[in-house]
Amino acid sequence: MEYSAVTLYLTDVLILVLLINWALTVVINRQKIILGSKLIFWLVVSLIVWVWLSLFLTNLSGILGSPLAGIWVAGKLTLFGLFYFYLINRVKSLREIIVPLSIGVLLQGGVAIGQYFLNHSLGLKLLDESVLSPLDKGIPVVIKDGVRQLRAHGLLPHANVLGGYLAISLILMTSPPTWKKNNYWFWIVFLVGMAGLFLSFSRSAWLVFLVGATVIGWYGLHYKFVRLSQLLIKWLVGLMVIGALVVSQYQAVLPRITTNQPIEKNSLTEREQQWAEFKTVYAKSRVTGVGISQYLANIIKLRDANAGWIYQDALGGWIYQAKTNSDYPQPVHNVFLLVLAELGIIGLIIFCAVLAAGLWELWRTKSSPTKIILGVTWVGLIVLGLLDHYLWDLQQGKLLFWLVLALIGVTGYNERYGTRGERNQPS
Repeated sequence: MEYSAVTLYLTDVLILVLLINWALTVVINRQKIILGSKLIFWLVVSLIVWVWLSLFLTNLSGILGSPLAGIWVAGKLTLFGLFYFYLINRVKSLREIIVPLSIGVLLQGGVAIGQYFLNHSLGLKLLDESVLSPLDKGIPVVIKDGVRQLRAHGLLPHANVLGGYLAISLILMTSPPTWKKNNYWFWIVFLVGMAGLFLSFSRSAWLVFLVGATVIGWYGLHYKFVRLSQLLIKWLVGLMVIGALVVSQYQAVLPRITTNQPIEKNSLTEREQQWAEFKTVYAKSRVTGVGISQYLANIIKLRDANAGWIYQDALGGWIYQAKTNSDYPQPVHNVFLLVLAELGIIGLIIFCAVLAAGLWELWRTKSSPTKIILGVTWVGLIVLGLLDHYLWDLQQGKLLFWLVLALIGVTGYNERYGTRGERNQPS
């Protein structure tokens, strides 16, 4: 299980190579290292230090379930923290990432559309596409015409991760260059990305994108960064695409909203079970937590200890709880609760302080389209964190989180010292 295992991604190797190259460049050219916001800097450092300290204290207490996985994931968090400082020093502005981000959206959206309408994976093994079948247990599906219909995953590990990635990326892409009337590339990307977002059937991602796009659209009109005619045309085209999908797929859409099908009710029941499991795990170590990436190891022990017939109030009857080797345990679907369980109350305070520091850094910058876009994006990530866990424990979610935090740091630094400023000057 990726949530608590030793996993290596190509992006890990790429980040490491970038960091080594950057370090050599700094030493050879005697470049000045930019730390960005001092508040964010010290909070990020504090989070990394506490992760390692919490792991050590958990190991001393004897409740550490998987020491190797804990050390590995703590090391990867350190790598992502260094990646944040790399981005602070190397990225000039939000505009720099728009084109590569749009290519990613087009790829993920295109694969998502193909997966949904073929109702299985596309066999893209070289791109590490998951093997997806609506008949397999644990695969996210919706019910359409009484048949299990695969929710689009793209090249990501879960449909909700695809939805969150596309929602955040599409919001980031609403920067001023994309508001130009004849920017056809971004029109195509937006339509494909919106279709992929819709077919992920991620309700939290739908909410984040809809509210975020509305706020940014209002801001663009209010401060005259975009003409009403341009905005209405984009909204109209987007609504036509989404409207066509809603009409053609309404039998799959309605249950996601009304939650009146057994599969949706079962999802709510799982959330209740996860809440009960969280309380048990958190009670083991309230101050220091059970250790990073150790949540599922504790859930497995808990479920195995409780295997057998149990009575569930939500179902009004007895069910047989099998051992976890025949089940698919998941973390609690809330980043804040997951951090609280793994890092304790101290870790949660530091993590929330990082989120608050991002908002403070944006608040103290002058009003601009970039500030509003990043503000909406950061709040969107917080909302997604309240409803899911992948921003904390999955590779793609971590990349998204640290990228947005770095862009916030870049925006604040550029306002105080100018674009690039002293970055390339000898120290």
